[in-house]
Amino acid sequence: MKKLRELFYQWAFLDINHTGSYKKTFFGIFEDDNCMTNQEMVSRLSMLLSCVSTGVLLYTVGNNPSSTQFIFHLAALIIFLAFLYMSEMMVFRYSPVLGNTATIVYICFLYAITIADRFFNFGLPDVLFYIVMALTPVAFVLPPVLFFVLSLIWAAVYMFGIAGQLSGQALHEELLAIGMVLAISTLMGWHIGRTRAAQAFANQKSRTLTETLQQTSLTDQLTGLFNHRSFQSDYYSLFHDCQSKKHRFSVIMIDIDKFKLFNDYYGHLEGDRCLSEIGHAIGEYTDEGIVAYRFGGEEFVLLLSGTAASRTLAIAENLRQKVMNLKITHEYSPVASVVTVSVGVHLGVPPAHEKPMDFFDHADQAMYVSKRSGGNRVSVYTEPGQEANTDDED
Repeated sequence: MKKLRELFYQWAFLDINHTGSYKKTFFGIFEDDNCMTNQEMVSRLSMLLSCVSTGVLLYTVGNNPSSTQFIFHLAALIIFLAFLYMSEMMVFRYSPVLGNTATIVYICFLYAITIADRFFNFGLPDVLFYIVMALTPVAFVLPPVLFFVLSLIWAAVYMFGIAGQLSGQALHEELLAIGMVLAISTLMGWHIGRTRAAQAFANQKSRTLTETLQQTSLTDQLTGLFNHRSFQSDYYSLFHDCQSKKHRFSVIMIDIDKFKLFNDYYGHLEGDRCLSEIGHAIGEYTDEGIVAYRFGGEEFVLLLSGTAASRTLAIAENLRQKVMNLKITHEYSPVASVVTVSVGVHLGVPPAHEKPMDFFDHADQAMYVSKRSGGNRVSVYTEPGQEANTDDED
């Protein structure tokens, strides 16, 4: 039942609130990012047809409109153009009450004009002709189900006209005009629907490609982690956010021990496999408040903010042990018989006067302390003259 309801919304109203971002139907597509362009095109076409229809009405052979009639119809045209303009500017989307009110006022005004035409002895066929000509452009911006109903009505009028002609009865020329309006409006509506569908799906493909390219530009293809470019854009934002809110912030620098020797003896293909395995192992630590990056070469970075920063040292030690447990053979390393990493940590609340890269450099310095101390260990940066604080906060 739910699926049937969704399909009904999809076909009848092209309602993105019920059917998702993109839905293809016989009549086209309605989609948030795309509808503005469609509405501009269709609304301007409707305005043009409305102006033409008013001119045809006022100067049709046999009509001699008075100044009062002219004012009535000019007012109707102004209201119609205002109605379309407000629709084009998306005013009604943000105020449904205003949209419904405007629609009711417009319909009531058309009805009032019909009464006025009768009062001023304006022929009924001409009134019908005017209403059809005035309302036909609206069909281009209506949901498909309403457009379909209107088409059936005009088709019925046209068929009755043909039937009357075949039976020898008099046929009003206005009814033939209505039939032509039906044919033209149906063809134009179908063409506009196809154009909207093609445009929307082209936009969808373009957006998908753009998102893919953007994701590729921010992701390291070998490890699946964010790359250095992404780090540059994220780091300053995270640092300044923690600095202004006085939250804990941590940087974990990771460097593969003796990786050059690994590449020299095992080859670059094995080197890439090693980087990929370690990168995926590091990526498993990503969580709320934890972001992992391949900084470059054999170096990786983890940024921790908020409550995650209180677990910095535990994460750093677990990560060091996890790399060892991968058991990637490195028999030429003086550190161990398997691939290991040296880890440097800097954590704390960034002081108001500290520059972002100074904070980062402290983690880098701690990482080099680990390497100079033999590798395969975690070192925490401390200010000169202070002892390292290795206790995580709860």
